[in-house]
Amino acid sequence: MGTIDEIEIYLKSQISYYHSQKYDAEGYTDSINYNSKHNHNAFLQRVSVCIAENQRTLVVKHHMNNYGGHFPIWVLIEYFSIGMLSYFYRDLPNIDKATIAQNTYGVNYQVLDSWFRCLTDLRNKCAHYSRLYYWIFTALPRMPQGEKYIPTRRLFAQLYMLKLMYPDHKKWNEVFVKPLAKLMRKYKSDIVMAHIDFPYKWKSMLMYK
Repeated sequence: MGTIDEIEIYLKSQISYYHSQKYDAEGYTDSINYNSKHNHNAFLQRVSVCIAENQRTLVVKHHMNNYGGHFPIWVLIEYFSIGMLSYFYRDLPNIDKATIAQNTYGVNYQVLDSWFRCLTDLRNKCAHYSRLYYWIFTALPRMPQGEKYIPTRRLFAQLYMLKLMYPDHKKWNEVFVKPLAKLMRKYKSDIVMAHIDFPYKWKSMLMYK
């Protein structure tokens, strides 16, 4: 899950920076800073659970003992799961979601919304060692304007999305594509490419030139 972890870290840094610059360190505690569908009491309850689950960490102890339990967004967000991060992003005003999506990936917020849903599902499956082969995913990643690839609900679309989300293009080929190619060669006789919807030129599609 190293690839997903790096994407998650990148997203947390981008979102927390933007939010703190616009709404200050604890702007997340004010219900006015969310869209109309936001349930603020439910959100704050989830934040409390998040803090409670990490109460033994040094950072949480420090803020509880020295700052009266006040957490700036850039500290709190480090303890968000990818699902919680997705929830936080989804409930922001559209203008904020649009700005974050554009600044982070050069896409619209509907695209990033779909990526969050897919990333959450994919991470959960990986964390629980669930089957990815011959699996139909519930969430479908939208493609940015200009992308020729048409995604399906099979595995390759999820991996192509990871390529678009990974923050270091130079590193991507080494840490993901080459190990994947090695794995595909190793299990070549056992893999039906149609079951994971890998195109004939899948490797060149996943690589950054």
